[in-house]
Amino acid sequence: MGLLVVNSDPERLWGKPLEPTREELTQMYLTFEALEDGSIGVNIPSDVGTSLVTSVSYSIDEGETWTTTNNVNSTEINIVVDNVKKGDKILWKGSATRYSTPSSSSQFMSSEHVNIYGNIMSLLYGDDFIDYDELSSTYTFMNLFKELNVVNAKGLILSATTLSQKCYDNMFSDCTSLTTAPELPATTLADYCYGGMFSDCPSLTTAPELPATTLAPWCYQYMFLNCTSLTTAPELPATTLTNWCYFYMFNGCSKLNNVTMLAISITGNNPLGNWTKNVSPTGTFVKAAGVEIPSGTSGIPSGWTVEEV
Repeated sequence: MGLLVVNSDPERLWGKPLEPTREELTQMYLTFEALEDGSIGVNIPSDVGTSLVTSVSYSIDEGETWTTTNNVNSTEINIVVDNVKKGDKILWKGSATRYSTPSSSSQFMSSEHVNIYGNIMSLLYGDDFIDYDELSSTYTFMNLFKELNVVNAKGLILSATTLSQKCYDNMFSDCTSLTTAPELPATTLADYCYGGMFSDCPSLTTAPELPATTLAPWCYQYMFLNCTSLTTAPELPATTLTNWCYFYMFNGCSKLNNVTMLAISITGNNPLGNWTKNVSPTGTFVKAAGVEIPSGTSGIPSGWTVEEV
């Protein structure tokens, strides 16, 4: 069923709460845990259609029973689970190719604050979701949690290591209560894949690691725009930049005071365009030795200390 099984760990036997491991989270359905009484739901526009989302199911009893909505006539799916109590968990699964198109996006919603965790692939592959690690369809999860009242998404498993165009674009945009982001393990990127993913998330304090070393055009554009609580950027290990890859990436991160960017080849169209505009007036910039990077909002912020590695 993909549920967490209590093992013989002595701390668990004595009832002390432990965070589930990544392996355990990978086996869980996408789960919303209510932090307050309220409602939780999802809207899937009609133009997403039966060819993209054929059914969506939710469970309020840890996966013992499921309520399923089948999309048989390309109609809008609007599911609202009312009377959710603090501590309740809503599990989600679906049968789908993707949840968004270039012009329309499905979105989860909650009236009050929630945490989300578990494997997002349950939205695509129903019960058989554990071993999938590629998003092959464009726009798959674009805007999916936009404006959601989510606080902690640390346990959300975004298991894909190979992405498609715009798959996570604006995924958490305008989630004003989000403090903790999920891990982003992808190493093969696509155009726009992380564009605006955490834009306008003013409570986000820590950025996830970005392990990809080969970039794609626009891949990180606007990713952390206006994340005003962010102080340290993730290390950027890619050695070759490409068109607009970091465009506006940290623009408006007014507390940001530490960036490590190891590029040795800065080519293409405007890869650093305004990427550090309106950051902290002082900070530390770490770069590869001997690499020339301009000073200013499209390079190393003026007034920052430069270190080389």
